[in-house]
Amino acid sequence: MAEVIYQVTQFGKGFHGPGHTALDRALGILEKKLSKIMGPYKFRGGPNRTFELNEVMAEAKKRAPKLDVRERLIIFGQDTGQHSIALRKTEREGTESPLITFAKPFVGKSKYELGAPGPPGKCDCSGLVMHAVQAVFNLELPRTADNQMNDRRIFKFQDESRLRSGDFVFLNYDRLPPGHADHVEFYVKPGQTLGSRGSTDGVGFYDFEEDDARCVLRYGRLKKEFTQS
Repeated sequence: MAEVIYQVTQFGKGFHGPGHTALDRALGILEKKLSKIMGPYKFRGGPNRTFELNEVMAEAKKRAPKLDVRERLIIFGQDTGQHSIALRKTEREGTESPLITFAKPFVGKSKYELGAPGPPGKCDCSGLVMHAVQAVFNLELPRTADNQMNDRRIFKFQDESRLRSGDFVFLNYDRLPPGHADHVEFYVKPGQTLGSRGSTDGVGFYDFEEDDARCVLRYGRLKKEFTQS
């Protein structure tokens, strides 16, 4: 079953941030992003007038539910040199990946340990991914998040709107040089991932917020030829 989500981002830069099923949550992010650019604001393709922040948010609240799937509501500020902010409505299939099905039983049970061989038992982020892929698709991935990200059997992309259950989320939380993945998790649904984190003691479902989205290097998915039996 498909679910409708709302995504907010800088227009023209791809939709890298987490989507939200709750419109109010997305509007809150939109307001926060707009407050960082100089108003008054205009809607692209809208009436030839400007809006103050409270007015543009009221208008966005009216228009957002009426957007067609994948249609963008683009808002820009007074200074034409500033970037514009877009709100987009899309939908995503809700079918659970077998990778998520494999990992779920270890939630709250498999503790975090760097380099540990689990699950079952303790594991780190890339260990969970490696074991899930091995169990589900009989495919052996490299041991580290950075090597997994660069594996040629994984299709890489950056458009968050293409994400589906079980996709890889490769991140850099400044533990390695820029451009290198120091963490990997599975995408579950808008605003949620499943992975093993040392900061919260192991395998679990985690909120995926704006701060996490800023650390994303790219997303990944096993190429079809490696997932077909």
